[in-house]
Amino acid sequence: MPILKCTVCGGELEVNADTSVGVCRFCDSTILIPKNLDRKGNLYNRAVFLRQNNEFDKAVSAYEDLLKEDNTDAEAHWGLVLSKFGIEYVVDPKTNERIPTCHRMQTESILSDSDYKAALEYSDFGSKAVIEKEAEKIHGIQSKFLAVSKNEPPYDVFICYKETDDSGNRTEDSILAQDLYFELDKKGYQVFFARKTLENKLGEEYEPIIFAALSSAKVMVVLGTKPEYFNAVWVRNEWSRFLKMSKGMNKTLIPAYRGMSPYELPDALSSLQSLDMSKIGFLQDLTDAIDKIIRADGNFSASVYGKGIPKNPDDDISSLEKLLKNGETLLKLKDFNAAFIIYDKATMNYPEDYRGWYGLLRSKSADFTLLDSEDISKFSLWIHHIYELAPSPQNKEILSSITDSYVSYYFDHYSHYNNTKSKNLLWYVHLLQSMGLKEYSYSELIKSFSRSSPSVAVCYLSDIFSDNSIQKDECMYANTPAVQQILQSFYQSAHNQISE
Repeated sequence: MPILKCTVCGGELEVNADTSVGVCRFCDSTILIPKNLDRKGNLYNRAVFLRQNNEFDKAVSAYEDLLKEDNTDAEAHWGLVLSKFGIEYVVDPKTNERIPTCHRMQTESILSDSDYKAALEYSDFGSKAVIEKEAEKIHGIQSKFLAVSKNEPPYDVFICYKETDDSGNRTEDSILAQDLYFELDKKGYQVFFARKTLENKLGEEYEPIIFAALSSAKVMVVLGTKPEYFNAVWVRNEWSRFLKMSKGMNKTLIPAYRGMSPYELPDALSSLQSLDMSKIGFLQDLTDAIDKIIRADGNFSASVYGKGIPKNPDDDISSLEKLLKNGETLLKLKDFNAAFIIYDKATMNYPEDYRGWYGLLRSKSADFTLLDSEDISKFSLWIHHIYELAPSPQNKEILSSITDSYVSYYFDHYSHYNNTKSKNLLWYVHLLQSMGLKEYSYSELIKSFSRSSPSVAVCYLSDIFSDNSIQKDECMYANTPAVQQILQSFYQSAHNQISE
């Protein structure tokens, strides 16, 4: 008698090929018996084996091969349905019965699937009843999962990787994925990272969350350090589904590899632009690429306060104001790192509003009390943005405030002349000059100095005006009457204090 693997438990059964339905002696499940089992038994058993080992893509191909030979094969159509929905039968600990669970959610109901309808059409009365009963069970699971997935927040990025090796130890891939997760999370993106996202979840709750993330994510990064990790069952299950979802959709998959050749990537990934994780600057290149992809869509943004879905303009305003209010609060609390993250989110989602850039400047400089030489290029860019975006004449009021803040802090906290601080002020003067604000830069700076200690400020002005000493009527840059008048007044004040 021909041997058939039970489609529920995988047990090998001797069956009567002349009947369409049988009962498994191992799990008591009612199963379908395919046509022409004597001739095609190995093909069926291989397809069942692949599905039961969660090799769903390979199982789909196996059933499709069977249908190419005979498209009226009800069992092949039904097996294809089970593979497309990633159905695995697991033991219910309460009843000890085998119940279906779904590893490949779809929005379309299983009852509407074309292969399900074909399986009913080509089956006899007995097998049709078995198929309908199982389909109703799966439909119930699908409805429950869809309800759960609808409550999940939309995701921007899905990180796909292998968490543990065959010994149960954490992989290098997991560490690399975590580094990427933290970098993207810092930028404000909603990121699916299994180790974090599925933390404290039961196994049966994974699929609706994974499905929600695959459906909403605009970018998937699939990373690996070994060819077999890219082909691992659950890794492949995720990236292959994402690829299928990306057809006709604005989704991008980015493979990232390390310790292997790009030619060792799976065929479906080898044609995509991949990144070498061992190269210097890889993480920055990857996050920059993700920024460009996500920002390219006007209706999609980093998932701060529920973004990632088409935006309501009113929600935009309230979210922006909430971000700015939170940032201001954190500045008052002197939590500058947290404030920087908030303002970074503001500039990412609302780059047209100067207040976000001003917040970056304040938080990075610890409210104008720090100026690291490495930050000067960033400060220059942000101040340019502030000046260009702030409404006139408000932009000059802001620049005047920045000038006052820098100068007053230096004189309040440094009672003696410090050449490094002088160079920082000189940088600020040059920056204002580069913005076409030459006269403004000196007049505002000297005004700020005049409110500080003249005896110390005179040393700073010596450096800034490229002169060893300040003379009453000479300054090679201060060549306008307004600036000359301020400078003379300031010099006299300094001269009187020094004389005393």
